[in-house]
Amino acid sequence: MAAARKLFAERGVSGVTTQQIADRADVVIGTLYRYAATKAELPIMVQNEKFAAAIDDGLAAANAAAGQGALEPGV
Repeated sequence: MAAARKLFAERGVSGVTTQQIADRADVVIGTLYRYAATKAELPIMVQNEKFAAAIDDGLAAANAAAGQGALEPGV
């Protein structure tokens, strides 16, 4: 996903092909399609990574503020 994220940031989603993403990731196009069936799924996957990181950051901040052990999502 790092390759897709960087290319989307550089050129915009519409300015990038799946082949360019595969090339940047140094994988064959078939491998890319094992993770995302369509190009439309790639921006969603990139955004989901950002959401997951934001949740992790929020949990870490809550743990630090509470002075407790790790909090679990949904607890």
